Amino acid sequence: ITRRERSPSHTGAAMFTSLVVSALSFSGPAMRAPTSSSVSMAAKKSAPAPTKSQALPWAPRPALLDGELVGDVGFDPAGFTDRISSKEELYRFREAELKHGRVCML
Repeated sequence: ITRRERSPSHTGAAMFTSLVVSALSFSGPAMRAPTSSSVSMAAKKSAPAPTKSQALPWAPRPALLDGELVGDVGFDPAGFTDRISSKEELYRFREAELKHGRVCML
């Protein structure tokens, strides 16, 4: 049985591809100009958010968690949103949580 050796160019290409793919997983969302449909969807407001959390029915819903984000059901048992003063900080915390989750999955 003979063992085939990989050529240096094949190994380098595989390493380069794996580095590019892993680097892309840490990039943020692509910046796109809003289209008319996304603007009209953002302008539409659904029913007002309930005063009680859907995730924890006995707990009050945090003020910044108004249902605007995907999957927002008012779940904040640690009280992180009590320490945040603006929506921009909430988005920054959300982005950090996504990045940390991606790192943990590696």
